[in-house]
Amino acid sequence: MFIAHLPAGYLITKFVCRHLCLTEEVKQKVMTSGLLGAIAPDLDLLYLYFIDNFRDHHHSYWSHYPIVWLLLLFMSLGLFRVFDKGYLTYGFFAFSLNGFFHLVLDSMAGEIRWLVPFDSNGYSLIALKSVYAPWVLNFLLHWSFLVELLILLLFCHSLYRSRVVR
Repeated sequence: MFIAHLPAGYLITKFVCRHLCLTEEVKQKVMTSGLLGAIAPDLDLLYLYFIDNFRDHHHSYWSHYPIVWLLLLFMSLGLFRVFDKGYLTYGFFAFSLNGFFHLVLDSMAGEIRWLVPFDSNGYSLIALKSVYAPWVLNFLLHWSFLVELLILLLFCHSLYRSRVVR
């Protein structure tokens, strides 16, 4: 995934907020948390570029392990029992949910290690062949990129509707 993580995070967080009785101020804070969660797994790119020097694929880092995001998601659900249901609890839930969904989107055409720590193999729904140079064209020219464009279209439609309905 290249362009759909933030739009998908917006759509997911908007769906979550729509089903909760939140004030507009809390919705904005939850949306911010959700959008951060949507891109959080890719913050490992900073490590890849500046420290790892491209030795490993960034999907092999812990920030792309589903078990990390599932644990955060379960922790966020546990917070609902302990703390007041304010923007921190809802924000942490939106952050964790979008971080996990980031991996679902990544595993469409990229390998994600779904069974770590039990199995370190990566799994992907679609096997992309390296046909074009530069490498990014292999993703952009593959039919699976239409899924990203569809998410982007849904995002634009949602933004348009939210502006028109007001």
